[in-house]
Amino acid sequence: MPAEPTASLPDSVLFDLGGVLFRYLPERRLAHLAQITGLDGAIIHQAIWQSDFDQQCERGAMSAAESHQEFCRRLDIKISYTAYRDAMVLAFEPDPAVFQIARDLASRRHIAILTNNWETVEEALVARYPALGELFTGRLFFTWRLKGRKPDRTVFEACLKLWGKKAKEVLFVDDSEKNVTGSRAAGLHVHHYKDPAGLARALHAHGLA
Repeated sequence: MPAEPTASLPDSVLFDLGGVLFRYLPERRLAHLAQITGLDGAIIHQAIWQSDFDQQCERGAMSAAESHQEFCRRLDIKISYTAYRDAMVLAFEPDPAVFQIARDLASRRHIAILTNNWETVEEALVARYPALGELFTGRLFFTWRLKGRKPDRTVFEACLKLWGKKAKEVLFVDDSEKNVTGSRAAGLHVHHYKDPAGLARALHAHGLA
């Protein structure tokens, strides 16, 4: 169900990326990495996504170059930065229905993205999907730049400050219950994303459609 609107209706929408604007397909990325490294996918998953590596990258603790070096060190492999970067983007596939909703909104509302993601992922996504940069120019808030992660309140506050928005002016859309709870605590309007139809209803309920 869409979140209930409050007395003060939002005029802007802050989208999550993976699981909302993009389908998140980590198994595709893992299969590709297994193919190019010759390692078992379970070993890669444990060393990278079941360790602190992913969260460190999302918090901006490592630059793109440093994350590449650390990735290779943890797996005891040698692959080029380009191969590493191109593998990361394979976990993401645009959802045409949600992108269309975002395009329609952009003609009359302010829109932005807040995503827990690495510098390398941002670089790869913008290069592969130019429409992402065009639609959200100057409003792509990847957490590596904010030095934190959703659902930390400080991340929402940093994002809003950079965007020049107040919490009450923004509807935040995310597929993670933890992130929705965190954003609500930070004062944003929220919608726990399930599908495009539910998003459309939430936008209408908040006076944004």
